[in-house]
Amino acid sequence: FRAPTHAPSIADATAAPTAPTSTVVTFGLSQELYNVSASDIDAGAEAAFKDLTAANLTGVVSGDVSITGVSRRRLRRSSTGAGVSLQDISSTTISYEIILVLEQLGYASVQDLVDAVNASLAELDYTEEQYAAAFKKACVLQGSLTITEETLLYFSKPSLNYVDEEVVNTEAPTLSPAVADDDSSAAGQAHAGTGTFLWLLLAAATAALVAC
Repeated sequence: FRAPTHAPSIADATAAPTAPTSTVVTFGLSQELYNVSASDIDAGAEAAFKDLTAANLTGVVSGDVSITGVSRRRLRRSSTGAGVSLQDISSTTISYEIILVLEQLGYASVQDLVDAVNASLAELDYTEEQYAAAFKKACVLQGSLTITEETLLYFSKPSLNYVDEEVVNTEAPTLSPAVADDDSSAAGQAHAGTGTFLWLLLAAATAALVAC
């Protein structure tokens, strides 16, 4: 009897399945508010802006909208479409992102989603007084301390500045195995010790047979 000189070969592991992915599309936009300073855009006004933006875009909720910057750009001499002259008014730019998941909205491609967003943006006349009135009402509901329904303000149309896309892994994370309690841990150590002892006995018996 001769002891084996090498361990048995281990079968090659099968290839891991491809993890599911999703395409996250980020739209970067900006929009101007006239007759409003940057300091007027408080937390309530920001919440109102996100609510109103989402309400006018199909498939978008306020949680998809993130304001990335509020800044005063310059003073303007202008007039509204309603014929009301507004001179030396403050112009404040709100920069924001809309983050959407392509697959959740059912679009076949990023370009299809971009076209749909552009179409939604073009459908609404943001410069109308009704849009400004809806924003002011939303500000009141959100508890803004700076913008009321009597505030005189007007919107520009949004400008789409960039579109980014990123493919992300959507595989659910696996949970780490629970730590064994003291009793089960001790039992495991005892089992390991028994296995080691039997292996030593087998090795000694094999050596004796070889010597014979």
